[in-house]
Amino acid sequence: QTVVLHVLDRARAAPELDRRRLELIYDITTELPASHDVSRLSEKIFVSCKEYFQQDHGSIALFQEDGSLQPLCCDYQDKALPLSRSIIKRVLQNGQSLLLEDALSSDSFKKEESIINLRIRSAMCAPLIYHNQINGLIYIDRNIPGAYSQRDLELFQSIAAIIAPLIENARLWSELQKKYADTMDKLRSTEARLIDTERVAAYVRLAQ
Repeated sequence: QTVVLHVLDRARAAPELDRRRLELIYDITTELPASHDVSRLSEKIFVSCKEYFQQDHGSIALFQEDGSLQPLCCDYQDKALPLSRSIIKRVLQNGQSLLLEDALSSDSFKKEESIINLRIRSAMCAPLIYHNQINGLIYIDRNIPGAYSQRDLELFQSIAAIIAPLIENARLWSELQKKYADTMDKLRSTEARLIDTERVAAYVRLAQ
């Protein structure tokens, strides 16, 4: 017997938006883990996000030992860090992501100098949390109101949760490579000094 499943019709009519969300998550989860270069990894993430979110400005930044933010990838013309101090403070206070639908209609942000200077209307910011520690932030904004919705924020949070361990692992791998290179340089320098010392000792023995 033939059974007609009407639910298949609804599946075929699934929103294009949902498919694009899945493609974005798929790109990040399948291609990005192969990269151990933290800078190139961040750039790949921005390429994937740009196609979906169409942000005007954005940045992926990590906290340094002194508490400052160092951008890994910065989608801004003068390469300055396009982050509002008020937005950063709000995210760090509770460790939760922030959605700003229209800065000019928000009493908390509309008078902020950084918001005005950067012409921010819509923004999303999510902390990069790994092992219960905030290691950095991912941030995007647009200069038009209502650019992002609550569903966009949920997707943005998922992306932050995915890339946080990827970026941290890439950072640790880079540090390990640097330490290995430094150690090899020291070993080669020590070996060269030992060879020189042995050469001098051989000349001394020959002279004797």
